[in-house]
Amino acid sequence: DVALKLIREQIASPLALAWFEVERQALAQMQHPAIAQIFDAGTTAEGHAYIAMEYVEGESVTDYCRRHALSREARIALFIRICQGVQHAHQKGVIHRDLKPANVLVRDIDGTPMPKIIDFGIAVGGDARNAGAVSTAHSSRAGTAVYMSPEQAGLHGRDIDTRSDVYSLGVMLCEILTDADAASLTVDVHHSTRAAQATLLTALASDATPDESESASANLLSAAHKLPAELRAILRKALAENRADRYDSATALAEDLDRHRERRPVSAMPQTRAYRMRSFILRHRLGIAMASIIAIALLVGVALAVHGLGEARQSAKLAQAEALKAERIAQFVRSMLAGIDPDRARGMDNTLMHTILDEAAERVGKELSEQPDVRARIERTIADSYGSLGDYELAQQHFAAAIDAARSARLAPGEIGRIAAGAAINRWNQGRLQDALIAAQEAFAMVSPLPAEDRDRLSVESTLASMEAATGNPEAARQRFLRVLALQRKLLGNDSEDVQSSIDSLSSVDIDTARFDEARRLLEELLATRRARYGDEHSRTFAAVNGLAIIALEQKRFADAEKLLAPQLPVIERIFGKDHPIALRLISNLGGAIRQQDRNEDARPYYERSAALAQKLYGA
Repeated sequence: DVALKLIREQIASPLALAWFEVERQALAQMQHPAIAQIFDAGTTAEGHAYIAMEYVEGESVTDYCRRHALSREARIALFIRICQGVQHAHQKGVIHRDLKPANVLVRDIDGTPMPKIIDFGIAVGGDARNAGAVSTAHSSRAGTAVYMSPEQAGLHGRDIDTRSDVYSLGVMLCEILTDADAASLTVDVHHSTRAAQATLLTALASDATPDESESASANLLSAAHKLPAELRAILRKALAENRADRYDSATALAEDLDRHRERRPVSAMPQTRAYRMRSFILRHRLGIAMASIIAIALLVGVALAVHGLGEARQSAKLAQAEALKAERIAQFVRSMLAGIDPDRARGMDNTLMHTILDEAAERVGKELSEQPDVRARIERTIADSYGSLGDYELAQQHFAAAIDAARSARLAPGEIGRIAAGAAINRWNQGRLQDALIAAQEAFAMVSPLPAEDRDRLSVESTLASMEAATGNPEAARQRFLRVLALQRKLLGNDSEDVQSSIDSLSSVDIDTARFDEARRLLEELLATRRARYGDEHSRTFAAVNGLAIIALEQKRFADAEKLLAPQLPVIERIFGKDHPIALRLISNLGGAIRQQDRNEDARPYYERSAALAQKLYGA
């Protein structure tokens, strides 16, 4: 089924036909889930111009929101999808010029409201190098009055650009958030002048309390007045009369709405210290409370550990009991620090977790200098926690401190070897592959005197195999993996994390050596185990999904790879943050999957974002 749009002969003026051709060309350029797709265009045997386009069964966005009684959160999420569609059109150099609820149809897809923007019949093509600017001096005004930007509604010819559509989006957002009817505003104001409409729309977005003596439009003013200050500020910026004061793109408007949803400071608000602090506290009320509790527990725990070990040295009679108590306290401190992990904290701000770690790291270095065994284990935990946050440089410092303390305390070779192997993996995470290989070889030298079936030796050897594969010796690494994994399965069982880690690494080697069937079997086993143990929203589960997506990419099943990766992006961003190395890996692979389907413009934002993030994380 398609929607067939024709121009009847009696209205087929040269200007109407020209607009029709504009719509055909504009739609032909665009491929986006939020824009109705064109399938064919031409003229009938009778000479009638036509377009065959995607048939959208839906209702206007405002009607949909009212009928389904969508929450404010759901309305904002829907509007962000509309902004993304408009931005796609702008990237193609197309300004819609008639954005309004009737031209945004919404339908349910798997329980999610999805918009479709239609009717580009008065769209204007622009110069992409000039932000879509186009002169209207030689065309009559077109559009729907109340949704027009001041520059578009002006009687004199004037350049318009993509910010004109941003204004129209602002009017729509006002309607969507307040259930107001912008199309009736001209009636409410008793005039149809542009100035009267602009006055009312400015009032809708203002902080002023409406005057109850006003006309029926007071109800609309009252509805907007009840919106949070951030949303009123966003409306003011989108509806600014001077386009230089508006959002410079539909994406910028969507990003501010997203900031409001996440309780982050919105750019439309004055960026005062008080406002930013209030946003931070509202966003992290639970996290701040948790951080305070953890910080206090850490301070008390470290102090008690120091005191207990000191008492143990003073009295031989109490030495054993005090040492046991100190070890329990040290274990408690380690368990608290281990909780500073995005996989466990589930959305706690990284700044908070860094604050706790920094405080613990400073105290451990000062107060446990004479207890190297306790310090070694706590330093290892701090290093792991920094690594989970993606701060590999700080993690490396604490791995080095942990190794030094472990050697001073004469801990078992297996324990020292595991710490050193962790340091090697951290080097690999930094992209320093040769350093990682050397560190892994040194770690294995520490455990090589141990029996061949020793658990610690097998774990360190598995790390060494990973580094050998990463530095250009995959076949030798694979043989080492097969031997180590067989012994680990025999000794530890298939559910052991040591076994799962080796499976993960071996699957990567199999992918690199084009053994895709073997890699898929390993990853499917890994995914089932990790889903059962950790759930869907965990970095280890994502690693298995990512591996399966890489196989799909290698086998040129690009759409399958996209289906695996796309749902992971909002989860990863929520749990780990948008600037985490895991997010970089996902964005890069997802962009590749999209590009390989010949959707270069859709892939471009992923490549730009991954390039910027790689520069930020790793440098030039």
